[in-house]
Amino acid sequence: MKKSNRALLSSVLALVLCCSMLIGSTFAWFTDSAASGSNVITSGNLDIEVEYTLDGKTWADLDGAKDLFSKGLWEPGHTEVVALRITNKGSLALKYSAHMNIFTETVGQTKDGEEIKLSEILSVSSLVQATGMVGDIAVSLAFAGENKVAYETTSAFESANVLRADQHLIPGDAHYVVIKVDMPESVGNEANHDGVHVPSINFGVNVMAAQLTHESDSFDNQYDKDVSVSTFEEMKNALAAGVTDFDFMGNTVNLNYGLTKAMIPAGTTVTIKNAMISGRSYGNGVDGTVIFENCTFTHSGAYSIHFDNGAGEVIFKNCTLYGWNSFGSTLKSVSFYNCALYGNGKYALIRSYVDLYLENCTYDTTNADHEDVYNEGIEAVNGAKLEMVDCAKSVASGEAFIEATEGGNLAITEDIVYNNTDPNKQMILEATGEINFNGNGNTITVTGADPSIGNHGYVGFVPPAGEDATVSDVTITGTGFVEIGHYGMGGGNYTANNLKVENLESTLANGDKGFTLGCAFMAFGDLDLNNCVMTGTTAMDGVLAVDLGCGQNLTTNINGGKYGTVYCWSHSIVNANGADIDTLYVAPIKGTVTIKSGTQVDTLRVAYGTSAASAARLAKLTIEDGAEIGKIVFSDANNAEQTFDTVADWNAFVASFNP
Repeated sequence: MKKSNRALLSSVLALVLCCSMLIGSTFAWFTDSAASGSNVITSGNLDIEVEYTLDGKTWADLDGAKDLFSKGLWEPGHTEVVALRITNKGSLALKYSAHMNIFTETVGQTKDGEEIKLSEILSVSSLVQATGMVGDIAVSLAFAGENKVAYETTSAFESANVLRADQHLIPGDAHYVVIKVDMPESVGNEANHDGVHVPSINFGVNVMAAQLTHESDSFDNQYDKDVSVSTFEEMKNALAAGVTDFDFMGNTVNLNYGLTKAMIPAGTTVTIKNAMISGRSYGNGVDGTVIFENCTFTHSGAYSIHFDNGAGEVIFKNCTLYGWNSFGSTLKSVSFYNCALYGNGKYALIRSYVDLYLENCTYDTTNADHEDVYNEGIEAVNGAKLEMVDCAKSVASGEAFIEATEGGNLAITEDIVYNNTDPNKQMILEATGEINFNGNGNTITVTGADPSIGNHGYVGFVPPAGEDATVSDVTITGTGFVEIGHYGMGGGNYTANNLKVENLESTLANGDKGFTLGCAFMAFGDLDLNNCVMTGTTAMDGVLAVDLGCGQNLTTNINGGKYGTVYCWSHSIVNANGADIDTLYVAPIKGTVTIKSGTQVDTLRVAYGTSAASAARLAKLTIEDGAEIGKIVFSDANNAEQTFDTVADWNAFVASFNP
């Protein structure tokens, strides 16, 4: 059975685990430090450390980890284990909850046309909480596959799956939670996708901590009793008692007709933190201000969140919202800060009948139904004002990158791997306007390039001729080459900030004065490179591998950063300022190359050329005081080489040069 299912599931069922750790630590009743004689009062602090191990031996910080459940093929019988070590590093007792939550899921399809949902196939179970030496032993047994590990009852993966809830930790103590995810051996063809409609699931491990009612003052230990809530009913009771700051610690709440104007009257601000808000959250109201912080809204139908009454403000900070969000005209305003908006396949992202403001937000319309109704899935109607500041459309795949033809502000929020096998669908963003692309520190990997059929593996950022483009904070690797602009379609002002083009196998082959070049990166307009890294390029046999090619009749400013091989075409204007360059090639000098103070070049190679030769050519290469040059290699008209170990020797040669 197992062998046959492995054959059926030869394709990888994409499983992406997004991990986040969110810790609340703002409690107004903490004291500051003070001293009177020998009496010292010290403020308490809340500090939780969460580590994970994939082998039972090596521990690493959970925050930002993406490799928890990514080993091998997910097929019947495949099991993966990860262990968490949760330590109270602070001086206050705390309580925490650990959850696994579905954020997005793509439904696949079998060859027979049946739906595949990994959430209905994968099983999740956890080890009963263990501490101290018992925890170490339990973790070791879990990774050894021992049956002595006491996992709780296994069930199908569910949204807001609770691994541990309301667990208490005093300062200095640690808990261990072992998580097991598996695809049961009983799974058959119901998980065998058709090779086109591939199922995937995106879920996260969240550990939320809050202060515990443990420390005592002169009266009792209840002064911090209202730090967190688990249910909406608890929140309502605490609101009635005058509490306005609520931490749900990752618990799920349904706000369908939940919040009312009476609960949040004018002059009152209520903050809801760390909540998983699911269900049809319709019909809410507020006359004061309600703030959602670090909340995730996941309803699969209409109204992920909906406010239709009240004269107050609704504010979202660091939230993730899937689905349609609607706001009525009686409200004062609605604002989103540092939020991510995703469609749920049925509706658009936001419709607001009141002034709407978004700042530093990303939005993904690939799964949002907004055609002919919404502007990019976000709309303010009936005269309401829409303002978007530093927001970016999310580009979640190579196909979405290609299709983002309107340009503007674009961003990726996770790594992209694009199998570039179709010459007609190479990863080129040819936009109708300027491009401002933010990679948010993620990586684009291109595979499958085949120059023999005209498929070169481009990653191209191509605005209209004369329009500007900015590319920031992204790493590009794989097979192909990278361009800003394109031959005949350039001429704009281009900027690259913290762009990394690393270990790229270049498929480009073009020439300049006797060299055949394979470039990893080129631009077709004036270019500023700010703290970029371009190294490790390889090329085809007989082709010079170049990490950065500086174009003809264009100005390239290389400001800081690290570069392997840089090639300056003839007629190019290049200014290297504070950069670290292994090898700098200067073609027959008809342009101007300036190496400024603070720049380091290990090897500077200067080709004199043969046509229209004159001594004035060499004068167009300027090496300023303070630049560090390892050696200079000069090729004369007959390709004979001379090497100069110092800039002084080179300057003396230039002064006496007689072609």
